[in-house]
Amino acid sequence: MSRLVIKVDTREQKNSHITSFFDRRKTKWESMKVDAGDYSAYIPADPESGITRDIHLNATIERKNSLDELAQSVKERSRFEHELSRARRQNTRMIILVENGSYSDLIRGKYRSDYNPKSLTGSLLAFESRYETPIHYVAKEDAGHYILHWLYYQVREALKSC
Repeated sequence: MSRLVIKVDTREQKNSHITSFFDRRKTKWESMKVDAGDYSAYIPADPESGITRDIHLNATIERKNSLDELAQSVKERSRFEHELSRARRQNTRMIILVENGSYSDLIRGKYRSDYNPKSLTGSLLAFESRYETPIHYVAKEDAGHYILHWLYYQVREALKSC
């Protein structure tokens, strides 16, 4: 697992708090295109260890920096739903990670968007069910930790089944 490399999508913005966390933890990461989501992982080929090719994780994290960004994504339904659908078609496990928000904030409308809390909550719960994509809420300062550890355990479990 020490060879784990975090893939950070090239379009991901305002994430220096996350990449700085990776750097402090001496976790390798690379900026590259991620087909669905913003973060994934792989283990590079190492023929000496018997790994003849890169092993890419079939799991990804779609990060939203706030409930406001999440609400905006849901408002732009087709693009958001297309990403969820693409992950599902590729049999990629996806979660949505929302920084600095909570379910309580969501249902109480504690965000700047004029999106009705009941409608937004209903849309998100429907997406969770339809695309088997859970939503996790985390403090911004813990996002790097969550991403690293979620991906680590996804890789660990995937390797057990190989």
